[in-house]
Amino acid sequence: MPSFARRVHADEALRDGRPRLVTLSPEAFAARVQALVDREMEQAVTRLF
Repeated sequence: MPSFARRVHADEALRDGRPRLVTLSPEAFAARVQALVDREMEQAVTRLF
């Protein structure tokens, strides 16, 4: 397994100047989180029954 420093360096090379985090408006972020929660809850309920 590569060292942490090597993985960070590889990540920096892959990003090639792009920002590390995707910037979303709070509304867009909330919508994505809600969609994820809805999907996971649906799968959990499906597994139970």
